Amino acid sequence: MSAQQRGQLSLDAQLQIKALESAYRTNADRPVAYLDETSMPAGVYEGSDPFYAVTAVVVPPSDHEGIRKDLLATVGASYWHSTKANETEEGKEKLDELARYIGEGAEPVIISARGLVDPADKNAEKARFECLTHLLSQLNQGSVCDPVNLFVLERRQDQKRRNIDDFTFKSARKSGAIALTAETLQVSPTHEHLLWLPDIVSYAYYRKMAVKQPSLFDHIEHMVTHISPA
Repeated sequence: MSAQQRGQLSLDAQLQIKALESAYRTNADRPVAYLDETSMPAGVYEGSDPFYAVTAVVVPPSDHEGIRKDLLATVGASYWHSTKANETEEGKEKLDELARYIGEGAEPVIISARGLVDPADKNAEKARFECLTHLLSQLNQGSVCDPVNLFVLERRQDQKRRNIDDFTFKSARKSGAIALTAETLQVSPTHEHLLWLPDIVSYAYYRKMAVKQPSLFDHIEHMVTHISPA
């Protein structure tokens, strides 16, 4: 991105991009985990159990630029959201192509999931805290793939919920679940297209678990490690 193009962005967007660039420099050649979530509360679909899940796709820096280019070439635009894409036939075709693309790669995919068994957890924040903390810990400790020290999470839309995630990250460091040096960033997928990867995986997982349509997830399942905080 040129200096002129960056100057046309909002201050918030510029800060996100600057934070990403700084984090990548600090992280050097270590793998980066890109995270997204999906969930279904009880009673949405008959015969489907409620769940909450956080997905991570772990990508080495040497593959970042190539995957970004492949994603942009397939999508043909700088915006992607799997749920919205599934509303059109063209979008469904791209979803299937992207799921196949992920399944043909070598990037570790980890899903941290649990059922929403606590009726008081109406906004699923407790489940999110547990799934996210467990996922961060397993990745940082190298239990499921090469150790990860940089986590890039899809930024939540309102400041209140972003603050909740910041609290989760601080708690994980304080408890020793992740190292004090572990870095976590909340970034819009508009500024980091690699966040499209966990979005696609999360949506494929949702289709399988919620509406019993596993075709998208079938492309990816062979490379997924399932973990649970329970």
